[in-house]
Amino acid sequence: MNAFKKVIIISPNHFSQGRKNILPTNEKEHGFTIHRDFVRNALGNEITIEGWMLRNTASPQELEIFAKKISDQNALVIFSIDFSHYLPGPISLVHDLLARDIIESASLSDISKLEVDSTASVELMVRLAALKNETIKILRNTNPSLESGIETFENTTHLFGCSLKKNPTPRKIKTTFYLTKEKSWYLGKTEEDRYLFGYDEIFFNENPAFTDNRKSDNRKKNIFQKDTVQIEIFNENSNINENSITLEFDYLKNLTFFTSPIK
Repeated sequence: MNAFKKVIIISPNHFSQGRKNILPTNEKEHGFTIHRDFVRNALGNEITIEGWMLRNTASPQELEIFAKKISDQNALVIFSIDFSHYLPGPISLVHDLLARDIIESASLSDISKLEVDSTASVELMVRLAALKNETIKILRNTNPSLESGIETFENTTHLFGCSLKKNPTPRKIKTTFYLTKEKSWYLGKTEEDRYLFGYDEIFFNENPAFTDNRKSDNRKKNIFQKDTVQIEIFNENSNINENSITLEFDYLKNLTFFTSPIK
């Protein structure tokens, strides 16, 4: 017997239906229907299934009010969120590492950095967990491009997780992207310019901070020949771990990828 009487499915508003930021969903929203049918088959006809769709323009205040509304119900809440889109596996992996870190640390102020199809859904999920004195634990990350060994832009990743009665963990990584060309060169080259977000910080070669940051410590003195992500990994004392890594993305060679340790 189920411990709950209702399932609430939260989906992005993929087609910008209606005028409000938070609306009941309908048959046009695939982010709802694919999960509804699975839930119905798994849990039976006795379960009430309710769906809501969110625009990314939903304000923190709207999301907090809605989180309180659904937190008072004896319901299982499912969040339908696509994570990295339209990018080959290694770039998507970097974006998903950041997403996992931000979600598990409940870092509301950093959610806007994520390369996902619904930052509003992620924020609602984190707020709802906090109201229940829970945090989100990521259990699995799928990345079809990496798993198949095929470098393709037709790639969508997903994170699977659940809420647990535990405190959020401090953030464990910081991602910084250094691009070898000016910003205008990259614009329009990937779907929705998704190559250009999904990092804590990003610097283009015309930005003075690009040079200053590279000279500020020994690992950044190289002249980058390829677009380079540095992933700094922190230990329990929030100090940088020596296992931090560098990933190089060669955009000029159709995004052929190379990896190397930070020296």
